[in-house]
Amino acid sequence: MSIDFLIGITIFILAFLFVMMSIPQMFTPFQSNSDELTMIADRVASTLVENTLAYRVVETDTILTSIIDIDKFDNTYKTDPPTLLYSEVGLDNQKYCIEIDIEQLKVDNTIHVTDSIIDTTHPLGNQNVGQSRRFVIIRSPDENNGWTDTKAVIVVRIWQWAY
Repeated sequence: MSIDFLIGITIFILAFLFVMMSIPQMFTPFQSNSDELTMIADRVASTLVENTLAYRVVETDTILTSIIDIDKFDNTYKTDPPTLLYSEVGLDNQKYCIEIDIEQLKVDNTIHVTDSIIDTTHPLGNQNVGQSRRFVIIRSPDENNGWTDTKAVIVVRIWQWAY
């Protein structure tokens, strides 16, 4: 046996092992549904911020997008499971689960979760999660019959549960 033969066999075996190790990774993008879930989460977040939770001025019947009515969030959609919320945003609650967090931004730039909705019927396991964030303003009445506006982030997480 010559040294050329040993070097050639070693390079062949290393190339063969590299190909065998990388084949499963080539098919990973086709097995994941995370892109679909991210698009669904983005659509749900847009629907919530621009329509469902948007603050409505009663006198002029106008909708202020990106300003959310926190009372509507608390009084209407906080049920377990949030079936009304599913129908409002057009999701099938037999296939998807939803979690919505409203994170309030404090003056010192810390985050405080003020409200949350999570569907506990099908907890998150080992599934892919789609997530979308929207910057919003929470409008709530203050003690002087005026309004207090607070900066916040609404975070929507969607996952598909196994049948």
